[in-house]
Amino acid sequence: MDRRALYNKRNKLLRYKDILDLYLQVKHEDVPVTRVWRKYIYPKYHISRSTLYTILSTPVIAELRAVEDALGLFGSERVTRRESQLNK
Repeated sequence: MDRRALYNKRNKLLRYKDILDLYLQVKHEDVPVTRVWRKYIYPKYHISRSTLYTILSTPVIAELRAVEDALGLFGSERVTRRESQLNK
């Protein structure tokens, strides 16, 4: 994979990470995924519900580490920093 494709994939995964962060902030046990999508995710990101399900099933952190390692960007420090922000 060339560098351009890796950067595109990295940017897509970072966008997925932002969507997952928002999803995890507003998702509660008694709130359906469709309501979270309709009320919070779609107005901001304009993605379809099936795209949201794709994002939810994607191992974003692992793929992001692999792409950043392939690009040689900051090792895994950037991903670890984003993970620690999510866990707060």
